[in-house]
Amino acid sequence: MDKSFFQKMQEQCKKYVVGHPGAIIGGFLGLLFAILLFTFGLFKMLVVALFVLVGVAIGQIFDGKATILAKIRSLFTDRN
Repeated sequence: MDKSFFQKMQEQCKKYVVGHPGAIIGGFLGLLFAILLFTFGLFKMLVVALFVLVGVAIGQIFDGKATILAKIRSLFTDRN
């Protein structure tokens, strides 16, 4: 029996999600930031984003892999 349209679409969506995880995560983050922006305004959204970034950095320190802090340090180092 031939697959229905919805089963074919579901298979295609699964293939896309598995093949493009960064695009999916980026899309959801963009949606989250848009909701925060329209709900709280720009300043409050930036404060929330800052606290999330600090929380992730602290979590990475406890995990022993502080990659966010290394990226921040690399922004402020001299590159001569």
